[in-house]
Amino acid sequence: MLQFYISKGAKIDLPPDTVSKLYIDHERKPEYRKSPFIIQAAAQGDVECYNTLLNNGCKAEGETGFIGFSRKRKNQIISNVIGAAAFNGSNKILKRILKESTKDINFLSTEKKDFNAIGSFQLEYTNYTPIMLAAAGGG
Repeated sequence: MLQFYISKGAKIDLPPDTVSKLYIDHERKPEYRKSPFIIQAAAQGDVECYNTLLNNGCKAEGETGFIGFSRKRKNQIISNVIGAAAFNGSNKILKRILKESTKDINFLSTEKKDFNAIGSFQLEYTNYTPIMLAAAGGG
């Protein structure tokens, strides 16, 4: 299905901005947990989707985005494709990424308070490397 959309001209190198309309809270400014498609595929462990994106020109290196929520605080965790695969236990994708390049292996994650969060913001996984995210996420 993804290959069909790509063949019809779907842009695969940008996060889906149009989905942000689903997350509008009229009390606050519109927000959305943006993440490039390649990071979404790595986080979901979808090898076929990940390979299709790469084979059609999507790049994995240098991309960052939302990879999941911290376990205790429910903060948004921001990392790269290696962090996304590691945190979510996507072992097949993680092995493929690391065979191709280890350039971003020590990328440090960041966090931000989720727009649905209640209470004060406290850091939980900031400055975690992908291997630390794997241990924290159970991956």
